Amino acid sequence: MDGVALSFLLGLGIPALILLIASAIIFAIIRGKKRRCSVKVTAVVEDYLTERSDGRYLYRPIFAYTYEGQSYSKKSFVSTSRVPELGSEKVMFISPENPEDSYANTFALPFCAWLFLGLGAIFLVLAIVLTVFVFVTRNEDV
Repeated sequence: MDGVALSFLLGLGIPALILLIASAIIFAIIRGKKRRCSVKVTAVVEDYLTERSDGRYLYRPIFAYTYEGQSYSKKSFVSTSRVPELGSEKVMFISPENPEDSYANTFALPFCAWLFLGLGAIFLVLAIVLTVFVFVTRNEDV
């Protein structure tokens, strides 16, 4: 195989595979959480953590919820640029076997999975098309 064709295949193909594998892992995590966490609870923002990133502040809410008389607290997976309103409510789903295992329907995790899937597919198609193009045009010159 031609060196240029190989560089296109490896240069775009490897990142494509990494992105596709990452999206598959994220989708599996989401599916597993949805399967395990079947009990709907209402959580309340009880506090938030302040983080500094690139010169700006991000806020990570901490939710409190009760299940079968026991209180639980869960730090959000997602940070936001807006200060969370203390006392605001959010629907969460918890595992009846392990109430500390929870998830909330957020935009961030599925968005990342779909973004990685889309970019991985684009990189893979580009790797194949450019490799075939270079391979065919190099063989025509001979």
